[in-house]
Amino acid sequence: MHHRLITATKVFRYEDDKEGMSESADTDKGLVVDHHFFLTASEDHSVRLGCIKVSSAKSQKAPSSEQVVVNWGAAVDGPSDILRAIQIKHSRDRQRMVAFCAGGKEHIMAFQVLNDGFKFGLEQSSGIVCGQGAGMVRAGSVGGRIIRRKGKWWTEKRKLQLERENNMEIRILALDVFGPIGERELYIVVTATSVGKLCVYTYQSSTMQFALVLQNSEVHMCPILSVKILERLRKGDDDDQLALFLVTGDTRGRLVIWSLEINQDEEPSQLHMVWKHKIHQSGVNALCVWETNTTEAGLSWKYICILTGGDDQTLHLLHLRFESSNKLAMVNHIQTLAHHSAVKCVAVDLRKKVDMDPVATRIWSSGYDQVLKCWEICSDQKGCLKFEKIKAIPLDIPDVSAIDLLFDLSRKVIGVLAVGHGMQTVML
Repeated sequence: MHHRLITATKVFRYEDDKEGMSESADTDKGLVVDHHFFLTASEDHSVRLGCIKVSSAKSQKAPSSEQVVVNWGAAVDGPSDILRAIQIKHSRDRQRMVAFCAGGKEHIMAFQVLNDGFKFGLEQSSGIVCGQGAGMVRAGSVGGRIIRRKGKWWTEKRKLQLERENNMEIRILALDVFGPIGERELYIVVTATSVGKLCVYTYQSSTMQFALVLQNSEVHMCPILSVKILERLRKGDDDDQLALFLVTGDTRGRLVIWSLEINQDEEPSQLHMVWKHKIHQSGVNALCVWETNTTEAGLSWKYICILTGGDDQTLHLLHLRFESSNKLAMVNHIQTLAHHSAVKCVAVDLRKKVDMDPVATRIWSSGYDQVLKCWEICSDQKGCLKFEKIKAIPLDIPDVSAIDLLFDLSRKVIGVLAVGHGMQTVML
């Protein structure tokens, strides 16, 4: 167990297309044991691997909380700084797992997640230090020349930005991974930093090396707190070409969507902004993004659904329509006051079907008020979308920082894993 705040977690299965790897029977006790593996990153600079064993009688439809056992396994020490983000992906042949984590001093690491039966472990395969941190400086010593103009205070933003980049440790606050792509098993790793930089790296499994490919040209003063990758297909001359959308949320409450173009060599080639909008009054702490397809008047339309949770205690759902290859238009926007504190994490069940309609979608959220809430997106009599609260479950751990969902072999959500100053498994 970690001895400091757990900042991120991801739940996964080994070879989840093979039932024998995830479920086993205890014939003596007449129990079926389902294994859910998870990774955690912490402020104690380490990454840990664990397993949640959910036991249930064959006649029972749902397991009870008394049948849940958590075992902690291997641990790997990261850089000498706080880890903030973690992500895990299957290899191309789905025989291996590759985990990525990032944190202070712009340090990114990749791990091979090993499995020998149920003897599981971690092995660090590669790491990269992207920043040149010169040590932390006092808050009062960082700032541009302040001038007074028309009764308001103005800051020379560029000077302030340069001082922050030169004098502060640039920290990675969020990370997302796409891949693997092609025969080379190329992974695209996107990081968001405390000075507003959005960086795109590639990681190749065969060489176990990272490479910085792109970063946003417009660097903002405000930190980017969250980032998600959404796959899309762009019509080419010969066939469909892969392209990606990057969705980011910052401390000013803004959502920004970036287009990341992939060239014929299956590597990122261009990064540019396509849409931005202020959603929250302050920081966008959590993001979930998915794509939907609908047919209206005989025409097929593609939509992006974006769920956000912010420091202003609210949940927002945006419904954006593709007007052209890189043009988006907002068609729906709903919100609700969700918690009595900042919303720190959200999760959506995206495994039911490929094209998820927002209606009847269930989501989970939590924050510093130590309450896990389940919501359903439904429509009223006028056909307008709204959030409807299904349940609220008190949590025992303080400072909840991340949640992830537990699925059974039929893809049904059976529980939620919450982490913060400790860890708690909530069975539904």
